[in-house]
Amino acid sequence: MPFAAYRPDHRARVELAAIRLWAEQGRRAEARDLLAPVYTWFNEGFDTADLKQAKALLDQLMESAIVAEG
Repeated sequence: MPFAAYRPDHRARVELAAIRLWAEQGRRAEARDLLAPVYTWFNEGFDTADLKQAKALLDQLMESAIVAEG
């Protein structure tokens, strides 16, 4: 089955896991650059587990960027 055929919630979990893996591999800027614009697409559903996890990860990635710059 092609990846695009999976349920959207399953795809979101796989993509979030991939972004988390990038962050763990030290590719934090790439992970942040991929996640940030996708997260801004949403205007509701912020109480769902997927978006809560995405927000927490994005906050960590943004914080690490600030620390790295400072």
